[in-house]
Amino acid sequence: RAYGNPIHDSGFLLTVSGLGDLFHYQFETVEWMDGAPLILDDGDVQWRQTGGRRVAGPRVLDGDSILQTNSDNVTVGWDVNQLSPGPYQVSLTWPAIASNIQLKPNLLLRDSAGNVLHQQQVNQLSDQASFQADGLPWYDMSQSVSIADRHLSVDYFQSQVLNHFVADGLKIDRLRYDSPEIRLIDLQTDQSLTSGVAHSNFGEAYFGQMVQRQFRIENHGSAPLVLNLVDQSVLDARSIAGQPLRFRNVEVDESIVGVDRDAILDAAVRPSLPAGFRVAVLGEHVVLPGENTVLTITMDGDSPGLHFGDFLLETNDVNESLFRIALKGTVGSSQQLPSYGNNHRPGDDFGSDQNGNPLPPPQRGWINEAAIQNDSTITAAQPVEFAVAAGSFSRVVAPGAFSGYALRGNPLTQNEVVWTATDLPEGIYRVSATWVAEPQATDVARFQIDADSSSAATKVLLTQRIAPQGYVNQLDEARIAWVDLADNLLVNDGRITVRLSGNAIQVDAIRIQRVNRIVEPSGQLQLTDLATGQPISTMDGVWDFGGVAWGRSAQRSLRLTNVGDAELLMPAAPALGPGFTLMQSVSSATLAPGESVDWLVRFDALTPGAARSQLSLGYQANPQELVDRFVRLQLQGEAIVDFRMATDDPASFEMDGFRKPTGSAIVQGVSYGNGSAMSYRSGDAATWTFSDLEPGAYAVYTTWDHRLRTPTLQDILNSMTLAEYQDWDFLKTISSTSIRPTLATAVPYLLKGSDADSATTIVVDQSKPANDQFDDNWNWRFLTHYAISGDSLTIRIENPNDFMAVQADGVRLVRLHRAAPEFRWNDQPLANAAKIDFATVDLGKPSRQVVTIHNPSPTPLFLQSIQELPQGFSTSFVPRFVAPGESYDLELTLTGQQVGAYGGRFALLTSAPLRAVMELELAGFVSQSATWLNDRGGTIVLSDPIGGDVQANYSPNTFQNNGLESWTLQGLEPGRSYRVSTTWVQQPAQGFANAPFTVTTSAASVTTRYSQVNSPRDVASSQWDQGTWWADIAPSVVVGEDGTLVITARYAALTNPWQTAEAFR
Repeated sequence: RAYGNPIHDSGFLLTVSGLGDLFHYQFETVEWMDGAPLILDDGDVQWRQTGGRRVAGPRVLDGDSILQTNSDNVTVGWDVNQLSPGPYQVSLTWPAIASNIQLKPNLLLRDSAGNVLHQQQVNQLSDQASFQADGLPWYDMSQSVSIADRHLSVDYFQSQVLNHFVADGLKIDRLRYDSPEIRLIDLQTDQSLTSGVAHSNFGEAYFGQMVQRQFRIENHGSAPLVLNLVDQSVLDARSIAGQPLRFRNVEVDESIVGVDRDAILDAAVRPSLPAGFRVAVLGEHVVLPGENTVLTITMDGDSPGLHFGDFLLETNDVNESLFRIALKGTVGSSQQLPSYGNNHRPGDDFGSDQNGNPLPPPQRGWINEAAIQNDSTITAAQPVEFAVAAGSFSRVVAPGAFSGYALRGNPLTQNEVVWTATDLPEGIYRVSATWVAEPQATDVARFQIDADSSSAATKVLLTQRIAPQGYVNQLDEARIAWVDLADNLLVNDGRITVRLSGNAIQVDAIRIQRVNRIVEPSGQLQLTDLATGQPISTMDGVWDFGGVAWGRSAQRSLRLTNVGDAELLMPAAPALGPGFTLMQSVSSATLAPGESVDWLVRFDALTPGAARSQLSLGYQANPQELVDRFVRLQLQGEAIVDFRMATDDPASFEMDGFRKPTGSAIVQGVSYGNGSAMSYRSGDAATWTFSDLEPGAYAVYTTWDHRLRTPTLQDILNSMTLAEYQDWDFLKTISSTSIRPTLATAVPYLLKGSDADSATTIVVDQSKPANDQFDDNWNWRFLTHYAISGDSLTIRIENPNDFMAVQADGVRLVRLHRAAPEFRWNDQPLANAAKIDFATVDLGKPSRQVVTIHNPSPTPLFLQSIQELPQGFSTSFVPRFVAPGESYDLELTLTGQQVGAYGGRFALLTSAPLRAVMELELAGFVSQSATWLNDRGGTIVLSDPIGGDVQANYSPNTFQNNGLESWTLQGLEPGRSYRVSTTWVQQPAQGFANAPFTVTTSAASVTTRYSQVNSPRDVASSQWDQGTWWADIAPSVVVGEDGTLVITARYAALTNPWQTAEAFR
């Protein structure tokens, strides 16, 4: 079980976020229960982005989103690793944007090799959300995808030139092979509910009122979903059949195919419905893949009191074989039904029908049929008498009025009406009023509420020119808005009188309701976090232990207090999920009203990430309750491995010559913290100090703004003191005060741990972007991996040059947990997509380069497979593990088996979470042994790896009148084959478009023509050698018995265009 925490699977290390690790070998389909979907934001480390701009919005993940604009060349998406092989449901969220532009991007899902897994177009303005979660709408991709290489890339791209898009969040949900997958959505909130974690609150209901909630059950799997509701008859039948109480086989009609009837699953040991809930109805008991049904649950309105318990739904989804939803609701007693006072008296004239017969008064004060249909269960508990005390009134039809009519007071007289309710039981009451607003109504309507003769009257002044809906303290009921006149009125003598007086008053109705519950005395638990003093809800509360460094623990105390009016029986101990431990023995105890007990709980940060677990207990609130009440808390904490520091804290950041710019010396740019520190003089330094660290290996990062605009020297001087000015000796060498210092290109960072740790210096170029990693909406430059044996690390930055700008901004340490490989070539760090140049090798002589892969992390690194290897290269690779602290030398070989230019992408798939695919660019040339001829004669040696060296003489001829120039080689071995090529300098304006070259021996003659308007590189068969491109005249020509070979260039004309004979090979 994962207890609702995200899962990361590198192929052999399965990590439940915050709670622990499971090492596994040879298992490719590890599955789990209760794993939470992986949710990523557009600022997380998996995000990649080129172009686009960020926009803020109230309903977006982590407060911002990406908006693509037509003017940008935008590439955005996520690269996600550590996905266990299997099927996944991918969903996306984006903010609602009011726009007159099209938002119809294409979405592309790819594997690590770039193969397309799924593609679809969405309309971000009109598509309906699939479900709601955490207050955000989520949109499912139209089909699930199968992951085989633990990698998924999700890309947004334009479907047409003028289309735009917004991107915000990504959700990846693991499915099971050949299995149903249940998703349950509360139709009232559109929220997707997680089994064992989520709850549904039915709210407060009147006595006798029917309250229902509906839930849509969807099947996102590939097999039929079977659903069972369990009542006592089912339990009795299973008991008679001798089945184990806790387990069951799937029961379904034999005609339903694709159902695993052999699976032994958890069974409900009690009825599905908890006490206080009456009926549960399923639309269908079998839901086919891609389809859905509706579950309806009804709360028992005839049972007053608080109802709380788990609803159990049996399914054949192994992960949620018992789908649990915590249900909560409150039903008032019969004495809490509201009483209504309308605006008519016995004998009032309500007009006549078409036959002249008098119409009866409105029944129960209800003429609004729509209101009756909206909630016909609301009835009046006690009659309220109405009387006109003074003044004159006219009765008019008033649509929207409680009674259908309104009494209008004469604006020229003082008017008063009285409502009286008698025989009320003792208690606390809420008194409200409603009216139909009119422009000519009184602006000062005086309400006076009298309850006990010993208490002062409650007086309220309201304007009736505003409808009740315009007031904050209003109650909506059956489409009628009521404004509270008193919400905490004590009644001891059973009587409430409400008076309304004033000119032009609008008289409609009042509402009186007893608000305190009538229940048996009982105990009630209240939970308090003693660290914060804040109460925690007993049903859906969250007890947060905060962030704790990985490997350490944190303790918090929880106070349980009986705030009820009767004793309650506490259990022996609560049930705690993994990662959390009760630090004392707890025995069963009785808590009297007002008594409390404190529990000390420890959170162990077992593995990096946010941890979520659960504390649950049942307690007996009074002897009359047949079912225990429940407490269920979500426990959470976070194992911290990421430590960041800006330049804001003088206790951890020290400046020696660096300074925070002020006044005219302020720089124009962005900084990680509250402004960066700057230096313009050699020898200046600044130091960040991290303390209270755990020993181990860390990845070290820094950041700066490479687009920083520095102030002019004059602005810098204006902000300096005289002592600082006199200390800057180099100022006399500066020719102008209007120039600006440029960012330094060789800035050293010195890293030093404890005395036992060696110092390391890394040099960076601050004129280039710090963009090795994008995380939490910020770009970072990776410096190195560094292991500390103590508990501290200092990072010191220095300025190596006078009048060069060095920026000290943020630094960051990330403790290594999962594999984080280092790649080196020629003892230098190798960046991703770096080029390895094999240069030129002779035919038949392979060239080898060694890439060292080091694993500095505490976790084994798995080198899984070669995804791409360019033609002409080979490798020594075999799949293997690299143990923590060890290295592996990977040989890459340019085979040299055939002449030509070789190059392309090399891709190695690893288990590293952030850099799963290591990419390199390989390049090299294979050439035969060759001799190059220019315009000078002499003796040459042709090196031949097969037949030995051959010495030959050659001499060039000068131009003849017929435009002929030739090179003659003598003394070649008869019968040998030679490849003859030429090169020239491209002449776009004056080059000859059909220049002929001829190779002649006593055995053969070959003529080839080239356009010297173009480069030799444009010839498809050209080869690279000695720093230039060569085009073949004769790919293969045989020397005859005389051992002579002649190369001839024949000029068609001695004027423009020109033919060039630069050299031959």
